[in-house]
Amino acid sequence: TRVVLDYLVTASNVADIIGLRSMLARFEGGAGHFCLDSAYLARDVCSAISKMGMVPRIKPKSNTIHNAFGSQAWREMVDLSVQDPDTFKSEYHQRSIMEAVFGAIKKTYGNHTRRHKPENQCRETVIRIICYNTELVARSKARDGRLTPKMIAAMTA
Repeated sequence: TRVVLDYLVTASNVADIIGLRSMLARFEGGAGHFCLDSAYLARDVCSAISKMGMVPRIKPKSNTIHNAFGSQAWREMVDLSVQDPDTFKSEYHQRSIMEAVFGAIKKTYGNHTRRHKPENQCRETVIRIICYNTELVARSKARDGRLTPKMIAAMTA
């Protein structure tokens, strides 16, 4: 649906990998594929995702080897990317759908927040997500890409 249901804003001085740890806790007991870019490529990340009940799909780098060093999830993921790249790419493609949503939000509402305090930056981000979701729902209800006054009145009621 491309509707944003959950989000996590990390502080600018916090490494993404640390933000990932708190994000993983939000998906505990989930199912399906957990897709990340190669910045998160680490055996302990694969193991943590696997322990949550999800299947890790992290884009391997060109020099990635399948030695598990204690992580079966790592080995399975890297082996799949080498032995059946089409399947791996189709599963990893879920991430590009998510990135398209982030790209649309950034293109529409800007790449940077205008607030200085972190809590206000988070609020601004939430407002952008709410606006994006509202616009998405409104467009899905529109005929020929246009909203009628009757549709606008129904959405605001």
